[in-house]
Amino acid sequence: MEAFNMTSYSPARAVSHRLEDLLSGLLAENSLPDDCANTAITGIATDSREVLPGDLFIALNGLTVDGRTYINEAIERGAVAVVAEADESFSARNKGTVAIISLQNLTEHLSKIAGRFYGEPTENLTVIGVTGTNGKTSCSHLIASLATTVGHKSGLIGTLGYGVYQQQEFELQQTGFTTPDAVQLQACMQKLQADSCNVIAMEVSSHALAQHRVDAIHFNIAVFTNLSHDHLDFHKNMASYAAAKRRLFSFDGIDAAVINADDEFGERLAKELRSHSKVFTYSVSNTQADIFTQNTRYSLNSISSDVVSPWGRATITMPLIGEFNLSNALAALTALLASGGDFDALIAATSEVTAVKGRMEIVSDSSSQAIDNKTVVVDYAHTPQALELALAALRSHTNGQLWCVFGCGGDRDNDKRAAMGRIAKNLADSVVITSDNPRSEPAAQIIDDILLGIDDMHDVNVEPDRAAAIAFAIEQAEAGDLILVAGKGHEQFQIIGASKLPFSDADVVRECLSRELHEDCQS
Repeated sequence: MEAFNMTSYSPARAVSHRLEDLLSGLLAENSLPDDCANTAITGIATDSREVLPGDLFIALNGLTVDGRTYINEAIERGAVAVVAEADESFSARNKGTVAIISLQNLTEHLSKIAGRFYGEPTENLTVIGVTGTNGKTSCSHLIASLATTVGHKSGLIGTLGYGVYQQQEFELQQTGFTTPDAVQLQACMQKLQADSCNVIAMEVSSHALAQHRVDAIHFNIAVFTNLSHDHLDFHKNMASYAAAKRRLFSFDGIDAAVINADDEFGERLAKELRSHSKVFTYSVSNTQADIFTQNTRYSLNSISSDVVSPWGRATITMPLIGEFNLSNALAALTALLASGGDFDALIAATSEVTAVKGRMEIVSDSSSQAIDNKTVVVDYAHTPQALELALAALRSHTNGQLWCVFGCGGDRDNDKRAAMGRIAKNLADSVVITSDNPRSEPAAQIIDDILLGIDDMHDVNVEPDRAAAIAFAIEQAEAGDLILVAGKGHEQFQIIGASKLPFSDADVVRECLSRELHEDCQS
């Protein structure tokens, strides 16, 4: 996981805050000794290796690492004060002139401390938080895209990084997390505010909610996409997982909750919230929802549907693929309408949205939208459920053959390989099995594991070289066919052994389409 570089997020080091101001109201005794209350804090660090002179070091007792064991190292690097998790095993003793303060439930207070340091940036922003098992990335992207098109300056924080939406795309800086930690998150918000953003679309993971990373973020709108079996290694059971998602809707200051009525948990959540909150439900099929679509039409590279809402009725046509992207777009539209957006302007803006890179992304050569009416879609689907959803969604978009090019990662869950082979064979017309980050495993062995799920090899091809596999599918496909290249999505590498080699599915697709166009022009 790529390290998060705090120095790129921090305000000028000359800016300082009194320690007492950062901790006001959080300490049991409500005061600090006079000799440390006025200590000037010029930065906050939760990793001792990133401490700079003048920093406040936050010593958390984490799941795998106890930050309190690194207090001396932090002080050696220049920390001028330390706030440490208080429990029976830790005794706070000042180190020379450096105050070491114990604070109960430090994790729960860290978001507030960081918010104070960075100037409470979300108090002056419209923040739309999106939570759910699937769809967070696409929904957040669509919110920022629509908001920008209607005149806002929009920022994004999520799985792919953080940044400002410009010219139909984001220039994202990596954070390494779906939702950054409490300090990093407030720093991101401060940076986006400094860049003149006024609308922020933010993915809110269940981990972030359970770990209180977002407690001091002022959310205006909270969006729920769906809930399915995931992350139980952390949450232990579905009840705990659902409770974490529910927390987002309990925060003070939320103007409206936007909830997917096509999800069973979403239906229950909406009923719970209606007694004390403003709720807007959305659906791609349920006419009882507050905003819904009907008469949906699919083409090779777009979706059209009629939108019925409290704000008006209209027809939208979007260059997106898959019913779940229609659902994501409807969630984004509802969130912005609930925050006061203009219905006609937002409806018009839907025609200009683009897919998230590597998420049901239609890839074309720059000189042609499609070659001989072939459509190629690159998607991150790398699990049985995701592959099944992707193929099922794409089936609606073509009357031709549906192709699937995919592989499975090495040194990962072996059980999913045969299942993905079975799904691809059952749902696609033609399958090309290839490699996808084999890592330390032989690619041939991974492919053999995939083939265990396939009884009939008719229209199944094996090509271990991923670039060659993509080229084969594009060359063999005919007019009207649709090709799904699944597994990598936005990734820019292929891991073979210990080597991380540059590789992009989308770039390979463009090269193949360009070559085919050139050959067609010469013939």
